[in-house]
Amino acid sequence: MLMTFLLLMWFLTRSSPSQDVSCLIINLEYVNCTWEQRNQNFNFTFYTTFDKAKNFTECQQYVWMEDGSVGCRVPYVRGSRFNTLLTKLLWANVSIEEHHELRSMVKMNPPTNLSLVKLENNSGLWLYWNSSMLPSCMENAVRYRKDWESWKDLSVGTRTSFNIPVPSEYSSYTFQVKVRVSSSCGESRFWSEWSSPVFWRPARTKEPPDTRGMFDLFLYFIIGVLLFIASVGVLLYYKRLIPVAPSPGKNLKDLLHTYNGNVEEWLHACIPKELVEGFKPNFCESACTVREYRLIPQATLQRSTCSLPFLTDQSDGTDCLFTSCSTSTSSISSPMGNTPPTCNGHHADDVQPPRVVHPAV
Repeated sequence: MLMTFLLLMWFLTRSSPSQDVSCLIINLEYVNCTWEQRNQNFNFTFYTTFDKAKNFTECQQYVWMEDGSVGCRVPYVRGSRFNTLLTKLLWANVSIEEHHELRSMVKMNPPTNLSLVKLENNSGLWLYWNSSMLPSCMENAVRYRKDWESWKDLSVGTRTSFNIPVPSEYSSYTFQVKVRVSSSCGESRFWSEWSSPVFWRPARTKEPPDTRGMFDLFLYFIIGVLLFIASVGVLLYYKRLIPVAPSPGKNLKDLLHTYNGNVEEWLHACIPKELVEGFKPNFCESACTVREYRLIPQATLQRSTCSLPFLTDQSDGTDCLFTSCSTSTSSISSPMGNTPPTCNGHHADDVQPPRVVHPAV
C-alpha cells in the first residue's frame, strides 16, 4: 500500500506542470495569466481575486492549446494593478496559491495611425501617432533610419510627434514607434512591440552635381600640376651639377664596326696621341753579332818571332749593328778582342814568318 502511494506521488510529481503562474496586464484591458501544460491527462482549474478576503472567482476565458488549457484572461479594473492579485491553480486534488504584484507588469499595444507630413515652410518632416490608452501616461520612443543606414533610437517622452528638421530631399526614411507606462503613472518594465513601419520617399531620385566637390577636384589638379613642374625643374637643376658619365656603347660600337674587332687599333684611336708619345723609349741599345776566333799552329807561320798564337776572325767582318732612336743614337765600338794580337808592337800582318834553321848533320 505504501509502495503504491509513493509511486502515485512520484508519477504526479513527474507529470505535474510548473508551479509558477505568470501574469501580465495587457494594454490595461485584461490580465493574462499562463502556466505550463505537460500532460493532457490533467484538467486545470484556475481562480483569481484582487480581494484580500480571498473571494476567488473561476476563470471565465481559458486559453487552450492541443494539450489542454495553458492560461486565462482575467478582466482588469482600472487602478487594480496597484493591488495584489491572488491566483489558485487546481489539478488532480492539488492546489497552488500565489501572490502577484502587477504594478510594473504592464505591456501596452503598439501605437497606431502613424502618419508623415512634409511642411512647405522648411520646418522639416513630421511624424504623428496615437496611443491606445491614456496618452498622458505613456512614454514614447521613436526609431528611424535613412535609406539603408543603421537605426537611430530616440526617446520623446509623452509627446506623440517627432520632427526631422532638415531631411534630405534625395533619401528615403523609415519610422517606427513603441510605448510603455511612464514613471508618473507607475513605470512599467515592459515596452510595447514596435509599430508597423511608415515610409517617406523623396520626390527626387538623383542628386544635383556637387559644384563644391568639382571645385575642390580642380584645385587639387592645379596643385598637382604645379608640384610636378617644380619637381622637374629641381631635377634639371641638379642634373647640370652632376658630370655626365661617358657612354660605353659608342666606343664598343666603333670597336665592332670601325676597327673590325682590332683591340690594338681601337685602343690607339681612343688613347690621346700625347699619352702614346710619352710612353715611347728615348734610348737605343745596339745588337752585336757573336764572333768566333780560331788558333793557328806556329808551324804554319813563317819567320815569325812572336811566341803567341794567332787568332783568326771567322765572322763576316761586321762588328755591331746600330739602330737609331727618335731622341738620341748610341753606338758601341768594336771590342778589343776584334784586333789581332801584336808582337813587339807590330800587327800580326806585318810579322814575317819565322826563319827555319836546319841543324847540322
